[in-house]
Amino acid sequence: MIERYWLTAAIALFLAGLALEEFMLLLVALLFFLTFSSAILWSRYVFSRLRITRSIKENRAFCGDTVTLEVEVANKKLLPLLWLQVDDEFPTGLSLIDGYLTKSEKPKKMNMTSYFSLAPYHSVRRYFRIKCLERGVYHFGPATLKSGDPFGIYKKTLDVPASERLIVYPAVEPLEKFNIKADQFFGEIRVNSHLYQDPVYPVGVRPFRPGDSPRHINWRATARMRDLQTKKFDHNVTMQLSLFVDVRTIERPYWGTNRDTMERVIKLAASIACETLNKGYAVALFVNELISFYSRFAFIKVHSSSHRTQARMILEALAAVRSIEALPIHRMIALEQNKLPPGASVVVITAMPEPSLLKYLGGLKKSGQGVILFDLGGRSGSDTMAGDYRIVNVPVGEINTAKKDERLAAL
Repeated sequence: MIERYWLTAAIALFLAGLALEEFMLLLVALLFFLTFSSAILWSRYVFSRLRITRSIKENRAFCGDTVTLEVEVANKKLLPLLWLQVDDEFPTGLSLIDGYLTKSEKPKKMNMTSYFSLAPYHSVRRYFRIKCLERGVYHFGPATLKSGDPFGIYKKTLDVPASERLIVYPAVEPLEKFNIKADQFFGEIRVNSHLYQDPVYPVGVRPFRPGDSPRHINWRATARMRDLQTKKFDHNVTMQLSLFVDVRTIERPYWGTNRDTMERVIKLAASIACETLNKGYAVALFVNELISFYSRFAFIKVHSSSHRTQARMILEALAAVRSIEALPIHRMIALEQNKLPPGASVVVITAMPEPSLLKYLGGLKKSGQGVILFDLGGRSGSDTMAGDYRIVNVPVGEINTAKKDERLAAL
């Protein structure tokens, strides 16, 4: 509509100038036409061949670290951009050191506004220091670009999707910081037998015994010794630890999250995982929370391994925890029990040690499974105190109904 008005005004002035033979009217008509044409040209091609990129060299950090966000805007055309406004969505949980943030209409988002002026075939690169305040998985963007012609006639906007992710790991501290002695913690892990044969490394032969696999019979040694001989294998002594994290921090039937308690749960889980991996353990992680994974939901799981990348995978999984319970923790342990590696010890971290959980862990302990329960609710006065954390002495066997109220009173 505005194009029609400008064009009509330019034609009218031009005709009036010709009729009155007024040079100034012709000049004004020409200026009207040039201004109008330039505004249309700018509005049509202002975002053509314009590139904006964000990058973070250190896209993984710990709480308290400072990272640098690099924003580059490149104008790859002959038409200059006299002004360009970039409104980039900035996640809460991070602090912008270089720059200012304004409020956003979206939850857990702030706006970071930057201004640029770009000559033809010119690019501008800026750096913003960011302080990592809270663990989490953060996405920068999307961004909204605003620009227009030099005369302010047209204004154009363009949405640019998110392109950069930052993972902030939970804090990891030595177990001594929690007043938990390493010997005390690892001494609690006991299994009936944590040695199992590794069929890759045979180290000799021995007489065949009932129960041995016929596939392992050494026929050459049997013929030589005239008695059945079976291969003897090396033993793998890698300890297995399965870490279960309960995200419930408020008593049933209420829903919600005690943020401070949840962060203590995550911090302890991260510290135990890193400590045990440093000691050569194989560690698995299970969290009773669902996350979106390739357009479907799945529980947060990291399968057992002692590889050097395992700590990074576990810390990334813990960074993604949002404290939304999808399944009671004792039911998740029951689902995963048959899938655990042979001889794996079960370590449970919870702020709500409910009777159903104690009952189930008691059954595991009675069957010979190594079990440790960390209660961060701080309500078990008779159990082992370790700073703000309590190593709960799980009773062997089931908790009957008559003693349930007595047990709840002790919690």
